[in-house]
Amino acid sequence: MRRSANGWTAALALSLLAAAGCSAPPPRWGAAAVASPACPRDAVRDPSSERCECTGETVALLGACVPPSIGDSFCGAAARISRDGCTFRSCGESEVLDIASGSCIALAGGRGEGARGALPETAVRCPVKAAGLIENGQAVCVPADTACPRGTLRGGGQAGSPCFRPPRCPPGTLLERGDPRGVSGLCRPLTTIAARNGRRVDVGAWVAIAFGIEEGPGAPELCRPLAQRPSLFGLAPGQILAVRIHIAVTIPDQDLARLHAEVSGVGGAGRSASLAASAAIERAVATLLEPLRSLGGESSTASVETSVTCEAVRLPEGP
Repeated sequence: MRRSANGWTAALALSLLAAAGCSAPPPRWGAAAVASPACPRDAVRDPSSERCECTGETVALLGACVPPSIGDSFCGAAARISRDGCTFRSCGESEVLDIASGSCIALAGGRGEGARGALPETAVRCPVKAAGLIENGQAVCVPADTACPRGTLRGGGQAGSPCFRPPRCPPGTLLERGDPRGVSGLCRPLTTIAARNGRRVDVGAWVAIAFGIEEGPGAPELCRPLAQRPSLFGLAPGQILAVRIHIAVTIPDQDLARLHAEVSGVGGAGRSASLAASAAIERAVATLLEPLRSLGGESSTASVETSVTCEAVRLPEGP
């Protein structure tokens, strides 16, 4: 990650400590907390657990407490948010869910499954360790994890296994992954008490976790909605495309309410992404930035930028 305006550099030394489940009691703050940790906006500390909890109708998302509408945007057209995370829409017995439109499409002479933990796969024949999606009415085969709702993973990496949610950290913290898939790690504090009892947000750490480390692979939360749309990038069965995404976040006066970003994407052979693919990339970034904005308070920096790579894969169809 490049140097931000206040000189912060985010070559984050992620403390890759495995098996520290963040749904357990209060997270270990470690040396990263240089001030007293604070709850984000729309959250209060539970006196019994000492964890921050979202208040009212808000739901926890990427360290923040957000309205359900922001959560739904994060989940995408085919899913809805709940306090447990993103869940795919359910379809009728003779329908399948279209990942692009979120609509249920009738099967011609087939039987679909109501999709909750994973998208229906009966309409698409895919190889082992692959899963089927319907994208704008077109059947595509993708890696097993890709066919799970945003923010979830496939158990065992097998298409027939259920999707599950990694350990969840309380509001005001994010899971600093202890393995590439994000199954374990530590809860890194993002919000601390600033002057006059205000709230200060470590934006550099948030960007490194939510988007990915500079010049490395993009975080699953960023890449999932793009990986679910291989046809959007013009991929034929058996093709893989590395999509390089550059994100420059500007926060005037270090006021998170004024946050905005410039986003660009480049595909194979250095070609700019198509208009439709560029729109999808911008949307994937925007739905991550809304939770950052929702943390509220003062940013630790006035600007920060990063470049990461998301991989789009379309696997061959067949048994």
